[in-house]
Order: sequence, then structure tokens, then C-alpha cells
Amino acid sequence: MNPTIRNAAASDEAFLREMLYVALFVPPDRPPFAPDVVDQPELARYVDGFGTRGGDVGFIAELDGRPVGAAWVRQLTDADPGYGFVDAATPELSIAVSEEHRRRHVGTTLMEALLATVPRCSLSVDRRNPAARLYERLGFVIVTIDGDSQTMVRLGNQPTESALVVPVPAAEPVVEPCRQLHDGAARLGVPAHVTVLYPFAPPASIDTQIVSNLRQLFSSVTAFAVEFHEIRWFGELTAWLAPEPANEFSRLTSMVAGRWPQYPPYRGEHENVVPHLTIGDGGPSPELTEAAAQLETALPIRDLATEVWLMAGSNEVASWKTVARFPLSTGQSL
Repeated sequence: MNPTIRNAAASDEAFLREMLYVALFVPPDRPPFAPDVVDQPELARYVDGFGTRGGDVGFIAELDGRPVGAAWVRQLTDADPGYGFVDAATPELSIAVSEEHRRRHVGTTLMEALLATVPRCSLSVDRRNPAARLYERLGFVIVTIDGDSQTMVRLGNQPTESALVVPVPAAEPVVEPCRQLHDGAARLGVPAHVTVLYPFAPPASIDTQIVSNLRQLFSSVTAFAVEFHEIRWFGELTAWLAPEPANEFSRLTSMVAGRWPQYPPYRGEHENVVPHLTIGDGGPSPELTEAAAQLETALPIRDLATEVWLMAGSNEVASWKTVARFPLSTGQSL
């Protein structure tokens, strides 16, 4: 008998809490968790007040009118991340099926229903958990490994390109108004950044091995301080902030291009690749020139380059999302 799938509601919170306990993976050589473990804040955050917060989406599987499984997502934050947290725009997925109803396609049916509604999401799974194979079949990719715990993410609907960038969060409040008006990348969802390599591999080809190789590559580079003291222009069209030291970003680009020569920076269209943080593109215009002049009064901007992000998206507004974050080494003090 196939399960009946319905939307989860606020009245299902008690059942979701029950399923949250069932979802906890226990290795064969370990005793089960105490039932009240799901009342601890780090787990309760996945179900408390379900259905009352924006982004809460879930489905309940029923057999003979009785709930036997659930799959749901909740959006958490940088300040209060969950075990499978990727970024604040990517909801975390939880799923469980009661033990006596497993191996009856209930889990797969739940996942298909949820992913049709929430195509991009993340999760945390123990590498020894057989469910990890189901997640891989459904398009999830491992982006972080911490001991036996794996964070996996599913990219969602049809991203067409990917890029590797160094985010510059200290620049965001300064450049964001200008970028929203004059830089198309900002409207696509790409934050203030210095590009390491664009375009990178086609999103459909990005697998666990590529992510692992990128992580290993960037872990060999020490995090570094970066400053932006002046605005420069590419001809009359593009205004950008010049990073210092530029050679550190050039080194990252050379490392990636050397490892994946089939993806040359900017498709090989530029003989010299200049590290930059774009604040406006598509000029000249009096508005961009004026905005750049106003922005220059807020310089310098100082930050630490501590990680590289793998992002993917399309030409649709707000489509670019973070697939994986790769920390640089902290082997030396900054």
C-alpha cells in the first residue's frame, strides 16, 4: 500500500518531535538516546513552534489514516545554526519513518514531495547511516565532513553556472546600495566579493570529489588580511575596489586554474586577470560615477579573507546560492 502524503500543520508538532527522535542515528554498538534528548535546545529548535515561522514546510506520510513518517524543513540563522547549516537562505531538512514502516518507499515518497516544494535544502547525516545513499540518489552532495558527520546540500532548480569567490562581509554595508543599483551580480544574489574563478564547473558536474578536492586545495592557504583603499575602473564601464594584497587572490586563482585547466578564468577572454571587487558594471553613467565618488569617502575597508565560497546559480534574480564554504588555514596569526 502506498502512503498518503499531506501537508504538515502546527497541530503536528508533537508527531514531528516524535519523528525527530526517530531520526537520530544510533550506531549499532551504542545505546539509544534518552527520549527527552529532543527537548535539548540544539534539537528542539527543529520542531518548536513548527508552522508558526516563515519557511516552515513539511509533509506527513499516513497509512490507514495513521501518521508513519514525516519530512520537514526549517530555516535557521548564522546566529543559531543547526547541525546541517549551510547558510541562512538554505533550509535544513529532517526526515524520519517509524521503524515498522521502513523499506516500503515511505521515505522516498516523502522526500520527493518535499523536494518538489523546496528544491534546495541541506541536512546532516552520519556517514554510517544507510539513508545517506538515498540522499545522494536525490541529488545531495557532501560539502562538509566532521568525523562521522556529513553535511549535504541539494542545489535545487537548474543552476547553470558556478563560481569560486572570497566574500568580503566588511564591505557589504558600504557597497551594497551601489551594487544593487549598478551591479547585476548583486541582484542575482552574489554578495560583495573578490572572484577567485568564474565560471567554474557546470553545477550538474559538481560532485563530492570536486568539493573534497577544493577543500583540500584551499586548506593549504593561510587566511590573510585585505584592505581596499581606492576605486579603479576597467575602461569607462566597470568600477571596482582594488584589494591589497592583490597577489594573494591571484595565487588562489592560479591554484584553481592549475588544478582544473578546463575552466580558465573568464573563459580565457582576458590575458591578465586582475583581482577586484565590482561595485558597478555597465557604465558609463552619471549615476555610477557619482555613486563611486560617494563610496570613496568610506574607504578604506579592512577585512580578513578567511574562506572561499563555491556558489551556483543562473541569470534569474536571487538565484545564486552558496553550495559549500572552504575555510582557509589559520596556521599563522593575522
